[in-house]
Amino acid sequence: INRKDFFKVVKEYNNFNEKEEYYRFRKDWNELYENPELKKKDFVINTILLLKLCSNSIVRFNQQGLFNQ
Repeated sequence: INRKDFFKVVKEYNNFNEKEEYYRFRKDWNELYENPELKKKDFVINTILLLKLCSNSIVRFNQQGLFNQ
């Protein structure tokens, strides 16, 4: 994993400038998490970004087991 991998994801979500981009990222992360054939590199990159985007780097899941904060 290198810096380009992270910047690629950030660019894909429009630098998270809009709230909707964060929600799309959250939805996509949940889909990666639930996929048994996930691409591990993509999952790791997205998880690191997810931790940085969360309030106080605290990840919360709802009753359905999906990430929501």
